[in-house]
Amino acid sequence: MATQQTGTTNTPRAIGYIRVSTAGQASEGISLEAQETRIRAYCTLQGYRLLDVIVDAGESGKSLNRPGVQQLLQQVQAKACEVVVIHKLDRLFRNTQDALNTTQDFAKRGVALCSISEQLDTSTPMGKFFFTITAAYAEMERAMIAERTRVALAHTRRTGTQIGNRTPYGYDVVEGRLVPNAAEQAVIAEVTTQYAAGIGVHRLARLLTERGVPTKEGKGRWYPAQIQRLLHRVECYPTA
Repeated sequence: MATQQTGTTNTPRAIGYIRVSTAGQASEGISLEAQETRIRAYCTLQGYRLLDVIVDAGESGKSLNRPGVQQLLQQVQAKACEVVVIHKLDRLFRNTQDALNTTQDFAKRGVALCSISEQLDTSTPMGKFFFTITAAYAEMERAMIAERTRVALAHTRRTGTQIGNRTPYGYDVVEGRLVPNAAEQAVIAEVTTQYAAGIGVHRLARLLTERGVPTKEGKGRWYPAQIQRLLHRVECYPTA
């Protein structure tokens, strides 16, 4: 996606990293293109020589075991850059421990992490301090949202009522109540069984797409993040 920019040998070399978990995030203002545009502008402003922009498309941020992240870590280990630039911390990390361990490893190799949205730069002591605080706060905020969601879904499970405007896959809304959809419940059961057997979410999404199984919105293409949400939802909603 990226092209190498010109620069002198004294110019710090930078590698960008961008991620979205689903194609639908483009409508939320954090599309891959938007992230890359900001990274390019930031590097130009800071005088960095941007070597590459590594992409993780359709990847959850729950762990660092993502193709793009692994490629990025290999580049850092090879000392191919002095700076890693991201649009926002949650594009790269979802928990404080991953963030701290990774940036400590970066520092050992003389690589700084810059997050544009939070205005963080770990190349300075103050930057490292605020990075730690920001990463911890972001993880706490996500945990609070997850807890509120868990409580709301538990209420849904007990009462069978719908929360929000979106009907979860596997159900229809009849007179304001969630009623199991037999065809979709069969898909859920199949996906759950195959996932337990070791088939990953990427392959499951591809298999459903190839078979022409429609999503809740009637679309023909499935994404890994949709499979992940579906698997999580099995624990929250009653089965047929």
